[in-house]
Amino acid sequence: MEACANLLMFIPLGLFVAIALPQKTWWQLAAVGALTSVAMELGQLLFIPARFSSLSDVVTNTVGAVIGIASASLLTRSIAAAPANA
Repeated sequence: MEACANLLMFIPLGLFVAIALPQKTWWQLAAVGALTSVAMELGQLLFIPARFSSLSDVVTNTVGAVIGIASASLLTRSIAAAPANA
């Protein structure tokens, strides 16, 4: 359940980053998602003693970001391929 929440939480980040930085490759955008996840996990480790960091959280968060990136790519391609209605 937590893995699903982590995945869903990072999809909007992937969408936003892909739309905001269209000149970057998918793996550069995925690195932004991974670094954001690492920063969050590091913050949990350092500042919230009741929580613990997990590598699986970083992985699922990054996968969520990649899903968002892929979704943005598909969306922009479908918009670009759609015929213009004049």
